[in-house]
Amino acid sequence: MGFNDEPMIRTKKYSEEKYKMKKAKSYGVAKKIIIMSELAAIFGKNALVSLGLFLLLCLGTGAMPYVLGGEFDFNADTFSLRGGLFIMLSVIFLILYMIFGFWYAIEYKRLEIMCIHLDGELEGAAEVNDAMGKVAAGVPTNFSSISGPEGLAQNYLMKNKVKTDNFIIIIMILKAINTVLVLGQIITAILCLIIWMHKY
Repeated sequence: MGFNDEPMIRTKKYSEEKYKMKKAKSYGVAKKIIIMSELAAIFGKNALVSLGLFLLLCLGTGAMPYVLGGEFDFNADTFSLRGGLFIMLSVIFLILYMIFGFWYAIEYKRLEIMCIHLDGELEGAAEVNDAMGKVAAGVPTNFSSISGPEGLAQNYLMKNKVKTDNFIIIIMILKAINTVLVLGQIITAILCLIIWMHKY
């Protein structure tokens, strides 16, 4: 039995109208899984970028007196310019990553249960659940052949020929937001360094 399998959940019999309604709802859940996955990835990546910029600014400004000579302002008032701002951003992004990652996992299980009720199973879910169980148990696992919950949701939509034109635009917008956030952080770090250097 795979990780988090639902042995007590069985396929339900619905009227044709209710089946179509439930099926349409499952498509919405599948789309939500993909969006939650993208958001979690955005905030996770930006948390790492913030942490990296914090370390770079701390180490870089700490080395300034030895590289350039002269006296620099290392008071508590300038800590935010020397990286403090980015450690705060890192914490914020990490919290958002955990929120959307948790929501993503919940929606995946919800879709799996809905598919069991409707058609019997979500194709590929058993393999993903088994892999997740191995990871939880500390067993080395090769994920190269497993698409993960987001991939299962995408395959589910494709298999049922659900139109995703507008949805693809949303995903592209989210990817653009990720790029803007990363570039914004890098530009902000450069400005912080310039402002701090003019304070000494």
